[in-house]
Amino acid sequence: MANDLKPKNYSLDELLYNLLYDYQYRNNFLNDEFNELNLSADNLNHIKTIDKEELVATATTIVRNLMSGNIEHKGGLRTSFPGVFQALEILETDITLLMHKFLASKHFECYMELPYAGEGTCIEEAFYNYLSENEDFILAADNNHLLLKHEFLNAILSILTVNKHPFFRIDSDLVKNNGHIYYAYQTYSKEISEALSGKKVASDSEKVIWLYAATEKNLIRGPIHPSVLEMVEIGDTRGIKRQQKFNQDQIDWILNLGLIKNDG
Repeated sequence: MANDLKPKNYSLDELLYNLLYDYQYRNNFLNDEFNELNLSADNLNHIKTIDKEELVATATTIVRNLMSGNIEHKGGLRTSFPGVFQALEILETDITLLMHKFLASKHFECYMELPYAGEGTCIEEAFYNYLSENEDFILAADNNHLLLKHEFLNAILSILTVNKHPFFRIDSDLVKNNGHIYYAYQTYSKEISEALSGKKVASDSEKVIWLYAATEKNLIRGPIHPSVLEMVEIGDTRGIKRQQKFNQDQIDWILNLGLIKNDG
């Protein structure tokens, strides 16, 4: 935020936000580089009353809670993206610095509910978008982006299983709604699918469709036949029957799973 084009002086709200979430802006303040802070004379007087040790402690707590969880973030990003954080550690990534950079990013701003901003995304989508642009992570291993995407879809569909009417905005075109449920799908190699499911996948194809679906009762995830995806995308029994290509047993099975709406 501090590096974007802004009016000459930050408002008090913006300056306090920067101090807490933009590590470079905060470092300028800690080093008394006040000419780098874009402040009015009045706000300069306000900022000089801030306890620097308390500011650093608060910023450190924000990062810790974001990674490991608190009331707001529950289990934290480490819980939502366990494989991703393991991969980051294998790369010997400075995870604390990475999180500070995330907090200062445009993606985190999309999550934050600011006084001067509208509805935001969930923290999981913000982190997914941020790390998707991190070439050091994405290019370090062939499956890193796949892993990131898989854990993001697991996380957001888990949230949507519990919260059918989310307070956050969903920007990702990976997450879809068929008029009855939220769902997503990816096409993985058979080898990857078997690694994710922990068992053999019954498929004659080397490519497997993997479904993530937030039904009324639970999160459904796993390999599916292309015909199942076709019915999920239609979303209701009337539309499926109109296709005249699915038998009643197939319709009843997917209906019992809660993946489509029963509208006759």
